[in-house]
Amino acid sequence: LAYLLVSLVDLSKKKKLLKVGKGTKGQQFASYKVDFGSDAVEAGKTVQLEIEAVFTHLLNPYPDEIVQADRQLVVYTGRVYFTTPYTTETQSTRVRLASNTGLESYTKVRPVATNDRFINYGPYNNIAPTAESGLVKADEELRVHAENNTPFLTVERLDRSIQVSHWAGAISIEEVLDVVHTGGRLKGPFSRYEFQREPASNGLPSVRGWKTRLPLGAQDIYYRDEIGNISTSNVRYT
Repeated sequence: LAYLLVSLVDLSKKKKLLKVGKGTKGQQFASYKVDFGSDAVEAGKTVQLEIEAVFTHLLNPYPDEIVQADRQLVVYTGRVYFTTPYTTETQSTRVRLASNTGLESYTKVRPVATNDRFINYGPYNNIAPTAESGLVKADEELRVHAENNTPFLTVERLDRSIQVSHWAGAISIEEVLDVVHTGGRLKGPFSRYEFQREPASNGLPSVRGWKTRLPLGAQDIYYRDEIGNISTSNVRYT
């Protein structure tokens, strides 16, 4: 879990951010406490919550090695049902694929339907609370094997140094990053000729650029890699 946001949605669809605090942590799950503050829910009342959670490293390349001209296929394994300690009256799950092609296989827990880039599960009714053991039953497992040519960039180390110049009234920032592509590993040699000859179909999951957000007044931008500057690259605003 890398990011968690809980909002209270009113009748006019306006959202109010709620304070999220850490609860208890077990072997399989961690609980979080949401503070409603002055919007406490009285007995018999209902509220609408919007929960946004972002997870990392849940997509695994399969196969884990590909040649340069191959598509990148990944596997996602999770749960069809929402993880919760409460009984769920009704629930639907939608999986959005990276593209509308390359769906190899997916879990078929009825009712389920595919449409363009989506796999729609449910609705399911009267779902029991998630077992504290964390074990996924056969009829609850969600497994999707599909094409995803997104570069999986992972920053393994980041060092940032900030130098403040009181004479010039400016600051200089330098970042040193160790970045690795954690998608399908390249099997065999890399051919720059094939990569440049067919850029639309060769080396699809490769890293073709690096995006970063800088302050509007940033200037004198430079970058280099371990073997020096890359002469075929430049910096541009997007």
